[in-house]
Amino acid sequence: MGKLHHLALVICFVFSAHTLVHAQKNQQIRIVANTKPNSVGQQPEGTMKSLIYDADTSKINSLLAKGNVCLLKGQLKEALSVAKATQRYSSVINYKKGLAGGLMLQGVVLNRTGIYDSALLVLNQSLPLVRELNDSVLLSNVLINMGNAYVYQGKHATGLDYFFKGLAIEEKLPVQNNLFKYFNNIGLMFTYQKDCPKALEYTKKAIDLAEKNKDREKVGTLYNNLGLIYMQMEKNDSAFVALQKALQLSEAVGDKYTMTLCLSNLAELVTLRKQYEQAFQYNYRSYEISKAEGYSDLVAFDLVTMGNIRIEQGRYNEAEKYLLEGYTLSKEINAKVITKDCLFLVAILYQKKGDYRNAYDYFKLYSEAKDSLLNQDNSKLITEMNTKYTTEKKEKEIELLKKNKEIQNLDLNRKKIELNTQRVITASVLASFLLLMIVAGLLFNSYRLKKKANVQLQEAFNLIEEKNNVIEKSSLMITDSITYAKRIQDAVLPASKEIADMLSDDFFILYKPSQIVSGDFYWCSSQQQKIIFVVADCTGHGVPGAFMSMIGNTLLNEIVNERKITSPDEIAKLLDQKIIHALHQHSESGQYDGMDISICCIDKEKKEVHFTGAHHSMYIYDEHLQKIKGDPYSIGGAQHLNSKKFTSRIITYKKNIRLYLLTDGYCDQSGGEERKRFTSRKFENLLEEIQGRDMMQQQLQLEATFDEWKGSTNQRDDVLVVGIAVNDEHAGA
Repeated sequence: MGKLHHLALVICFVFSAHTLVHAQKNQQIRIVANTKPNSVGQQPEGTMKSLIYDADTSKINSLLAKGNVCLLKGQLKEALSVAKATQRYSSVINYKKGLAGGLMLQGVVLNRTGIYDSALLVLNQSLPLVRELNDSVLLSNVLINMGNAYVYQGKHATGLDYFFKGLAIEEKLPVQNNLFKYFNNIGLMFTYQKDCPKALEYTKKAIDLAEKNKDREKVGTLYNNLGLIYMQMEKNDSAFVALQKALQLSEAVGDKYTMTLCLSNLAELVTLRKQYEQAFQYNYRSYEISKAEGYSDLVAFDLVTMGNIRIEQGRYNEAEKYLLEGYTLSKEINAKVITKDCLFLVAILYQKKGDYRNAYDYFKLYSEAKDSLLNQDNSKLITEMNTKYTTEKKEKEIELLKKNKEIQNLDLNRKKIELNTQRVITASVLASFLLLMIVAGLLFNSYRLKKKANVQLQEAFNLIEEKNNVIEKSSLMITDSITYAKRIQDAVLPASKEIADMLSDDFFILYKPSQIVSGDFYWCSSQQQKIIFVVADCTGHGVPGAFMSMIGNTLLNEIVNERKITSPDEIAKLLDQKIIHALHQHSESGQYDGMDISICCIDKEKKEVHFTGAHHSMYIYDEHLQKIKGDPYSIGGAQHLNSKKFTSRIITYKKNIRLYLLTDGYCDQSGGEERKRFTSRKFENLLEEIQGRDMMQQQLQLEATFDEWKGSTNQRDDVLVVGIAVNDEHAGA
């Protein structure tokens, strides 16, 4: 059941779309007209039009309220019908707020029924309307629902970006109706990333808000999510209590959607206890509710889950029936994540039945679906981020060029004015010998010209000030966007607690990006009593390097966590192939984007360290310092395309040793009195000097030495140094 756990997390995002439009005053347009009765005693035409318009807006608001009630009760067909009727009425009278509400309601219904592409299309149509209305409440609703739609398709980075954008708007509203929803969804994203402390923090914030507002329906949904987090933490007793409470609350308010989620999660929990029949009954009850209410995505999910339970029970014919039905439905509704995992289970089923031909075919379909999902998500994310960054940079350059040209023109005009003034004064002095009255007239004219010149100079100064304000605002927007990207990058890096659980507390990570975001990143995982730790330096730094680090992190998760590959040379080989494939590189392309990387595998049982370096080296201290060199190739890029061969070095240890992995930013930093590079030799000498200290003190000394060497010079590159102490206790854990 662990294979399907992340699907339960993704499904929980959709709950936040229950309330779409808040109560508002009916819009009224009063048409100026003669208020006297006409010749036959009828009401004036203008008054009648006004009354009809008032009635229509009132009807639209009532329809939206009805649609939200239908959505809450799971009556999705009725809600969709109401949404389309709302759009028709609003279009006739050009009621933009009603049209935006109808489009948003339709998008949420389509999302609930699993028609994700259409849902995103409709929600995107509502976005410009909401922005034109300058309605922050509606904009917050649109952004959270668009985030849900992207997450439901497995595009987690894009979904998280929409959640953070919406949260920034929601926190500024006087009445924050969606605040607990954002807390919930961000908490679920951290659950998906296995950062349980942050997930608990955000989810408990959401629960506190919902309980404070006495919203029993929301509290039920949130306790369901709390149960998922406890399951992730393997606190199964706490998870069972939270899920039972969530089920009771959702049954009390008639929230059938949340009931199905609770039942599915309870099924997974009892499956962990090998109580398969009870798990099947939970899932079958969820399946019946979802099918009756029209929750296509949940129907597909329950079919796949029931098939998996029957595999565990050895009832293969029933499993085949449920899985193939789930596969057909998930393809119809374009639920790509469910389709991918269903294909995996079908392949496993046929393997257990001894039907190896079908097993091979479905494994192939599973691999294609997984690659398609990865490439689609990363390619679109990178294109969007790169377009935004390039556009903003060009706009800033254009503004700077305009400012320089305006300053040059103003300086030329000032010089012309000064020259003319000097000529007038000289002529006045010469003419003073001829006629005093003429001199007085020329002096007055000179004064008038100076006054006019001062006025022009003041206007020019004001214009420069205005342009400076525009440029400063543009610079601030670019900085805010990159800072926003840093929040996403930080969320992807391994949490300190997660690393400490694997390595013990005897390690350090010195991480200093040269700009806001970094092209260096680190990654770790524990597989089969082995610890894999990676340090990578992507092509470029800042925003371009950050793009590549997102790809590297995603591919390492697939290679190690999903495919369970732990050999460093094999990891490097697969990573190289997938980078070349993802970036469409070939020998004629001339593309060299990629990364230099260190991959270290610590075998706890055999007391061995396996190391593969792509243009990287590793240092080991075992009574003396030694340098383990890597291979002379980088990961990715068109160079050495057909001649790369990554090798693994094996180091056996019997007692305490220390490992050091780093990128080239520390050694390449300019500084000192002569502004020269720090060099690898100085770094090696520094490592030998600090060996008598613990890892935390070593980090402080390395950072202090770097800052002292750098001084007032700019940091040239991203800096990343990782130290790991491997001792007897750690090796035998």
